[in-house]
Amino acid sequence: MNKPEKAAGSKTEGAKRASFRSWSAAQGITTNGIDYCEIPNSGLGIVAQRRLEAGEELVHVPFPALVTINTVPKVFRKKHKQITTQGLLASFLASSDLEKTAFAPWASTWPTLEDFRESMPICWRQHRKTALTENLLDETTTHHDCDLPFPSAIDHSSADSLDGFFEANPNLGLLQKQRKKLKADWGKVGEALPNMSFERYVHFWLLVNTRTFYFEMPDVKIHPPRDDRIVMCPFIDLFNHNDTGCNVHYADTGYTVTTDKTYDAGDEVYVSYGRHSNDFLLVEYGFVLNSNRWDSTPVDHCLMTHLVNTPVEEQLQRAGYLG
Repeated sequence: MNKPEKAAGSKTEGAKRASFRSWSAAQGITTNGIDYCEIPNSGLGIVAQRRLEAGEELVHVPFPALVTINTVPKVFRKKHKQITTQGLLASFLASSDLEKTAFAPWASTWPTLEDFRESMPICWRQHRKTALTENLLDETTTHHDCDLPFPSAIDHSSADSLDGFFEANPNLGLLQKQRKKLKADWGKVGEALPNMSFERYVHFWLLVNTRTFYFEMPDVKIHPPRDDRIVMCPFIDLFNHNDTGCNVHYADTGYTVTTDKTYDAGDEVYVSYGRHSNDFLLVEYGFVLNSNRWDSTPVDHCLMTHLVNTPVEEQLQRAGYLG
């Protein structure tokens, strides 16, 4: 399954893109031989505008253009007690009138809530025509309990197999883990901002979830937990994922992407989000790859039922394989 295809461009879309390009240049973002456009079945992506040689620098995003935890005003941060960086950034964006913010042109490139409802499994248990509610955080509710259809991007035969998959073992714990994280963040935001809309918060929580990069803040003596070392990075967040891709490098000065190989004009240019299985990509980003060198099919839930209270289970436990 690919990401849902977005509507064709228009004069309005053309104006938005021109505005984003101008905004990017004003932030000091430099690009070389690439541009972004609609990719069939994948939303926006980066395409080579000429032949690119291996080792060419394609884009550089300076540190001041990044959205980090320090972008959030201190007064706003203090309202949120012990919340993750993802949860805080989502709350900050959800609380903002994006059209009036300094990064409004960039926000025009972000996925809509409807995009996420089509592609993210965490949203599938609630009908796309109704508002998202806190019921999606209920870990005891299965897809069958809601009796709701899968997104239109999934054909009938695929839905049958996915239905059984989610019912048998909710995406091997990945979906359950994501739901718990959202539930915890929403609890903190609910205390800090009682009038926050759950649906709006979920939109921006998923936005941050799918469009952040690992980054270690410069001049910080004590770094936060690894999962909290994230930033949002304009323009580079438009690169789609492949199991291999261009080199993404970060330093105190910002982010740089360089080509990993030769690309012809018109080729889509990818980066790699990491060595992730299709299960992980589906839950965390809302898509899978047709060919994924890092894909795997865990069979733990099938085997372990036959190993309970056996010497093999004890050996696996001692070896640290069972947590």
